[in-house]
Amino acid sequence: MFKIKCPKIPLPIITALSVFILLAVFFKFYGPIQVSVSTKSVTQPSPFSTTGEGIVYTTPDTVSATLGISTNAETVVKAQTVANQTINDIKAGLKQLGVDEKDIKTTNYNIYPNYDYSARTPNITGYNVNISLKVVSEDLSKINDIVDTATRLGANEVRNISFEVKDRQAAIDEATKIAIKDAKEKAQKIARESGISLGKLINVYVSETPNYVNKGLFYDMASSAGTGGGGGTEIEPGQTEITVIATLSYETL
Repeated sequence: MFKIKCPKIPLPIITALSVFILLAVFFKFYGPIQVSVSTKSVTQPSPFSTTGEGIVYTTPDTVSATLGISTNAETVVKAQTVANQTINDIKAGLKQLGVDEKDIKTTNYNIYPNYDYSARTPNITGYNVNISLKVVSEDLSKINDIVDTATRLGANEVRNISFEVKDRQAAIDEATKIAIKDAKEKAQKIARESGISLGKLINVYVSETPNYVNKGLFYDMASSAGTGGGGGTEIEPGQTEITVIATLSYETL
């Protein structure tokens, strides 16, 4: 009689096999286990924003103007000769008024042909030379004499008369304070009237408007040219307006 000796199986393996067999029998008769996953979406409320405006008027301390000559001639040389001579006369006249040479700057020098388009093939009929100077003065009272002198000496272009404030930052800072205060007051008023509750301030956006105006600026080109019956150029600096816009965003509760 033969005896078959079976190898001894470790207990952990027997336990694992038992669990596997039980799971196989369970899935065969009852099917897969249904797993339910619950999700919850949390939507953050949109921020509440208000915009405020701050305006500060300051007295300008610098004036600038663009003075120029535009002339036509049959050739480039002739046009340049006239334009250069006129510009040199204007520079000399401005220096006699006390304008420093460093405050007179050439900002434009253009030469371009003039065409006759009446024929099938356009023909060059002459040339135009345009030269412009930017003149700056810290003596605001000189601007009328500057324009009159330039036009008397041949300038036929007067542009970009601008009164500015050298230390603009102080005015910008003051306008910013006003704009932020205005935006806060608007937010609080709207919150009271609408019944919403404001949370913490989450964003501040501040910008200076690019265009600032001079209250009181006046320029009479006809008078300065001697055709309007006036006594000459009349330009008043008035006040410079600096505007800042502030947008505040709050959380709502």
